[in-house]
Amino acid sequence: SPVLLVMVVTMKSLFPVAVVLLMVASSLCLSASAQNPPQSKKVFDVETLHKMNRVGEHTTCTTPTGESFVAWTERSWVPGKAGTPGPVSHVLKYASVSMNPGLGKVYSVVGTDSANPTFSTDCSVIYYLQNGEILSVGLKGGSPNSTLSLPVPVEAIRTFSYKGQNDMMLMVVSLFPTDNLSAKEAIEQTAAADAAVAARGANTWFEFDDLFIRHWGSFVTPGKYSHILVSSINNRQISIENIIDIMKDLAVDSPVPPFGGLEQIDIAPDGTAIAYTGALVNHESAWNTAWQVFEFSLVSNKTTNLFLSEARNLNPRYSPDGKWIAFLAMNIPGRESDKLHINRYNRKSATTVTITNNVDISFADLVWTANSKSVLADAEHFGFHTLFTVDMHVNEMNFQEPPNPDTPDIILPIKGASSNFQRLGDQEIYVFEHNSMSAPSDLFIVQFISSGTSRLQLTHANAAILASVEMPTPQRFDFAGWNNETVYGWIIPPINFDDGNTYPVVELIHGGPEGTWNDDWSYRWNPMLWANHGYGVIMIDFHGSVGYGQEFQDAILGHWGDRPYEDIITGTKFALKQNTWMDSHHVGACGASYGGYMINWLQGHTKMFSSLVTHDGIFSTVDGFYATDELWFPEAEFQGLPYQVPENYEKFSPNNFVDSFSTPHLVIHGNHDYRIPLSQGLGVFTALQRQGIPSKFLYFTQENHWVLEDENGIKWYGAVLSWLDAYLKQ
Repeated sequence: SPVLLVMVVTMKSLFPVAVVLLMVASSLCLSASAQNPPQSKKVFDVETLHKMNRVGEHTTCTTPTGESFVAWTERSWVPGKAGTPGPVSHVLKYASVSMNPGLGKVYSVVGTDSANPTFSTDCSVIYYLQNGEILSVGLKGGSPNSTLSLPVPVEAIRTFSYKGQNDMMLMVVSLFPTDNLSAKEAIEQTAAADAAVAARGANTWFEFDDLFIRHWGSFVTPGKYSHILVSSINNRQISIENIIDIMKDLAVDSPVPPFGGLEQIDIAPDGTAIAYTGALVNHESAWNTAWQVFEFSLVSNKTTNLFLSEARNLNPRYSPDGKWIAFLAMNIPGRESDKLHINRYNRKSATTVTITNNVDISFADLVWTANSKSVLADAEHFGFHTLFTVDMHVNEMNFQEPPNPDTPDIILPIKGASSNFQRLGDQEIYVFEHNSMSAPSDLFIVQFISSGTSRLQLTHANAAILASVEMPTPQRFDFAGWNNETVYGWIIPPINFDDGNTYPVVELIHGGPEGTWNDDWSYRWNPMLWANHGYGVIMIDFHGSVGYGQEFQDAILGHWGDRPYEDIITGTKFALKQNTWMDSHHVGACGASYGGYMINWLQGHTKMFSSLVTHDGIFSTVDGFYATDELWFPEAEFQGLPYQVPENYEKFSPNNFVDSFSTPHLVIHGNHDYRIPLSQGLGVFTALQRQGIPSKFLYFTQENHWVLEDENGIKWYGAVLSWLDAYLKQ
């Protein structure tokens, strides 16, 4: 398993905290043994990838006496027999945790579909979800008990203490809220409505007065909202009679579907208030990016919008002293890719100041330090997912001065990706997830103290597999791209690499387009699978990629087909020239989403590549606008509406260049992709087939924008690698 090294670089007295460098030793240099692995090493293939255990969501708890615990879920898959799907299990695990010795004895809870663990406030019980039901188990043993089974599924839970007295449960449930109905009545009405739809069978319909009609991978049910419910817990039991809907009568979604979770909700330290991210559901939902941060008082039963804004705001976080709420915010309405800066809300004066507006970093999430003076905030940063510390200046002497530091301190500029930091009690000790291109996620613990820092790997979910396979070392490179600006990328050599030989090359193009090729792990687009199949891999973070500053990211707006294209062509030529082991006559390219669009664009604009693979990529930008779900996306990317600025769409639409298509091309699409509907993939394939260009169409009947099922993932890689082999290895 990867070994982490700790190096104290400088000391500061922030909480106090060190600027720390944590480096994954396995991703620093390409050793001789990695270049020429022992023959006993196995090939890392797609089936091995899917057999890996996936460390999932984790939660922590610290008792008044200082004993801490961590609970997490772990997913596993076993191949099926005779073509049948193999079983997937999600097991709940828990253990005591400390800096020394790390994890205590690890316990597993009976059940194979566990999710969303949360501790009772005294850490004696773990509550968790299983098939939409709330179960609980005592840390001292015993069988799981049912805490609450509603006629509608519970989607997320979190425990808290109200004024330090009784335990409460926060629950997320999708409801048809109706004026003057109690939560119990709304739950029962929703269950009855769902049953009525199911009973209609094929004679089912829905009528819509507004968008959304469908969103990402599913159709929307009109009038149903994601709401936050709260109830007391008595002897590990919750009564439906005691549940209240804190969003009663609000046409608001929280968390915001389809991807929002508990990170969009927080609870005041004394349990008297709940802050949450909410999206208004109205006629403008499909083109309005505004999310609001609301606070509900469990004392007054009143809701307050903390920061009126037409742009996006999210992820509120209460300071441990209860005086402040930090949250992330954008400035530009209609944008989902604007920079996320940190705001600080004063709960006493009901005023907000902007903390990092002048910092050219877009933060993803944050957690307060124990003294309420700083936050730890993670972000994409030059190919890594890094942790920063931001001084919030909340001491008394600075109340009159709006803080606005020029730059945050990098506290964990590590190789790889670190996220989901959770503090243990009132110490500067955090449990977090870490992964890299060379290893999937495990849990780690890190402590910041005045004399330095220390860290420890807690879980080793895939130690045996990682020890048995070859993971070539990713190598960073940069070149002068569009406008002579520095563009970064990655190169991964193939297994059994010998620089005296030549190897075929595959270029991977990321989606977004405001995405990035980070040093992180993926169970979908995993470059190690291509490298283990004998390919050199090139990955370029073209203009539009995140983590390189907002100006670099915004450069793609209105320029889908020129600036990123120039970066990709220039960067590919640069990599081929600098690495003589790369066979420049056998280069393929693969991409999904925007990456799929770019593959379609490359098809009509260059003969550099011998084979192409599109997954769920746009073919017609105009048709794509009218059939997609989130209209704010194309309106921002193409800088207007297609009936107002049609030239913005047409000039970068791949369907206008089909007469230049000639390269063998595999097209893949999921039936339930409502971001880039099936017709886009069919259009590419039709253009290829009609011109007699070697092509194949792979259609997943039950997948959406991604391929998520294990067996489908294995089929996907089998088809892609076979297609590439036919043209790049002959």
